[in-house]
Amino acid sequence: MNKGQERQWRFQLARLLVWLSLLTSSATLFAFAARWWWPFELLSHFRLHYLLMLAPLTVGLLIAKRYTVAFLTVCCLVWNLTLVVPDFVGPPDHVGRSFPLRLMSSNVLTRNRNYEQFLQTVRAENPDVLLVMEIDDSWVRALEKLRGEYPYGESAPRADNFGIGLFSKVPVEEIKLIYIGSAGAPSIQVVLTVGDAKVNVLGTHPMPPIARRSALRNEQLVAVADLVAAMKGPTILAGDLNTTPWSPFFGDLLDRTGLRDSRCGFGNQATWPSRFGAAGIPIDHVLVSDDISVRNRHVGSILGSDHRSVITDLLIHCD
Repeated sequence: MNKGQERQWRFQLARLLVWLSLLTSSATLFAFAARWWWPFELLSHFRLHYLLMLAPLTVGLLIAKRYTVAFLTVCCLVWNLTLVVPDFVGPPDHVGRSFPLRLMSSNVLTRNRNYEQFLQTVRAENPDVLLVMEIDDSWVRALEKLRGEYPYGESAPRADNFGIGLFSKVPVEEIKLIYIGSAGAPSIQVVLTVGDAKVNVLGTHPMPPIARRSALRNEQLVAVADLVAAMKGPTILAGDLNTTPWSPFFGDLLDRTGLRDSRCGFGNQATWPSRFGAAGIPIDHVLVSDDISVRNRHVGSILGSDHRSVITDLLIHCD
């Protein structure tokens, strides 16, 4: 390669770096308009991806002496960094009398027929409470095999990907199916007896935030927040919420309820699409009140669904 060809190659590479940086930075900035239009909100779900792209792009731009674009890239890099860092920083441990509770939240995918594999995984994970979403009549029949181990619970099967069920080893003081918002999809509200504590658990599955369904999801999240905010004592909100922690609507949910994201301190913990692994996004959540500590949290393996399960080890405090 002669010097002329080398200069041309470097110019083309620098131009590619500039375009990639402008595209990624634009996505970062357009995500600020997430409240205005649902496609902009979709851009807010990839903060970790932007961070991992912008870091090497910044280095390349500085080497290529494209300082103006590098400055924009650094600003967007820092902003994404501030949003992602809390995922790796957990709250302080609570000291006091407490009782353990393991919760497993799984979107099993209605058309998925890997029943036995799922049941084996449930028995291996051994949760005290199992929340399942997207269950139909076939799934309910399969899950009946767990009744000996999980005698408490309720289910609402549906064929439209919004069936839901909850199964518990620990005693249930109260359980009811409720319909939150105008989407018509069921949620499950439970009061568990865990040690000396009465624990509120709400399992819900809002609509995906696409087109008009976005408004239905937002409506349900607001209604869920109002319901949770009125609960007394230890409270858990779990399910496929169809939003990531970087959406402003998720932030509203935390603000209105006073709950914490159980992911904090455990990293990204992506759950969807399941086959993307760590390259996916976290849309399945377990949120907890301040009188609950998170001892451990992990996501499950691929079990035929497009989601990975979330398994959370909690401590219910009874000070």
